Amino acid sequence: MGERERGGFVAADRRNGNTPLECGAVQAREAYGRSMDGMALQDGAAQLIELASRANRYVEETAPWKLAKEKKDAELDSVLANLVRTVARLAVLAGPFLPGKAPLIWGALGAPQALDRVSFADLTTLPVTGLRVAKPPPLFPKPDAG
Repeated sequence: MGERERGGFVAADRRNGNTPLECGAVQAREAYGRSMDGMALQDGAAQLIELASRANRYVEETAPWKLAKEKKDAELDSVLANLVRTVARLAVLAGPFLPGKAPLIWGALGAPQALDRVSFADLTTLPVTGLRVAKPPPLFPKPDAG
């Protein structure tokens, strides 16, 4: 969607992250941190999945395809920026669980630094304006039937 509508470039979020998704992301990040610090890996993974579920609900609730069709550019830019920020957070949080896949997700976001250079503290403000998102490779391709 963002790759097609904006050439992949993430515009500034005029809402400054003041969305239900951003609030949920902050809560999930904090709970994830407590879980991982306490070596409760299953709880950390549950927070990761919850954040991904929140992002899916946000897509359904905001319907970015409708915003694009209706030419609601400012609202679309905000939705896309919040989704990119959330995917970036998911890539970082997924690192311990999917060490081979998390860098692929991160790489598709066009971030200037390598994933292993991002700290947990960076997830609070994680700037995404100006990134150029590309279509990621299939993360879990279907095996050949042959």
